[in-house]
Amino acid sequence: FSNQMKFQKSLNYVARGTLNLFKGFQLSLNYVAVKPEALRMHHFDAGLAYDFRGLHLDAEVIYKWYANELKPTHALQCFAYYAFEIKKSWLDNVAVALRYDAISPTCNGKLNEEGEYVVDPYRQRITAGFTMIFIEKPCRAGIRINYEKNFFHDNFKGNEDRLILELITHI
Repeated sequence: FSNQMKFQKSLNYVARGTLNLFKGFQLSLNYVAVKPEALRMHHFDAGLAYDFRGLHLDAEVIYKWYANELKPTHALQCFAYYAFEIKKSWLDNVAVALRYDAISPTCNGKLNEEGEYVVDPYRQRITAGFTMIFIEKPCRAGIRINYEKNFFHDNFKGNEDRLILELITHI
């Protein structure tokens, strides 16, 4: 789960359930238990997704608790995406997207040089994006431009705001 290329000395557990309540609407429940080093962490998340024509909406809440005295972590992710069909010979569709995510102080379960667990502070991010899909079949290909605005708390200096240009493909 956290480092699949490294041999794991403890069992990790994953369970996922999805329920399609009606056309375009899905509920998902997930549970993950991992132990990357000496600390077992449990993640539980619930998500809702809705698709209607070119519109995609989803939201997810996450609760993560630790097998020691660390405070639980809470997270929220909301995403909205709308694709406009163009259907030109060189452009299939364009889309706009908006995402918000926030996470309270969280630990990755690993120890630093002093033998203490590293805890990242509370942070939030807003992402706005624009995507152009040039080819839809046999493989999807396009260009995505995103701007990420980060908000950090407790005087923490984290990732700067950034503009991202991506070449995307889906096979």
